[in-house]
Amino acid sequence: MKEKILEIIASVSATDKAPEELDETMKIIDDLQIDSLGFVHMILIFESTFNIKFDDEYINMEKLATVKDVINYVEEKTKK
Repeated sequence: MKEKILEIIASVSATDKAPEELDETMKIIDDLQIDSLGFVHMILIFESTFNIKFDDEYINMEKLATVKDVINYVEEKTKK
């Protein structure tokens, strides 16, 4: 699952980083240059790919600031 999450993050990133180049400490905005539109697009992809629904308070670039934050949240939502 982690690999698929990294694939999705890399696909919306404005950088040319491949999924295997992503590090869990990378910041969504600063390191991967994902803007607000890209962030929402990423969430929609996660919701459709994993059949989950993001809680409103997590549609927030401050709550999901790093790659690790995103991985942890998506993995947690798929367990429910």
